[in-house]
Amino acid sequence: MLVSIWYVFFIFSPCIVFIFDNYEKIRSMEEENAKLKERVSSLEEIHAKQKPESSNPTA
Repeated sequence: MLVSIWYVFFIFSPCIVFIFDNYEKIRSMEEENAKLKERVSSLEEIHAKQKPESSNPTA
């Protein structure tokens, strides 16, 4: 029983260390992702405003 507990500990401890080690990186990537989503939405709004003007090629 004790051997199985140590086995589980040594299998899952690198995973736990990896998660805590990369937590800050993941957090900063989520913040950057949110900023990029805001930027994309603002660019889409600008594009939607400009689209009716550029959709008439005969003018």
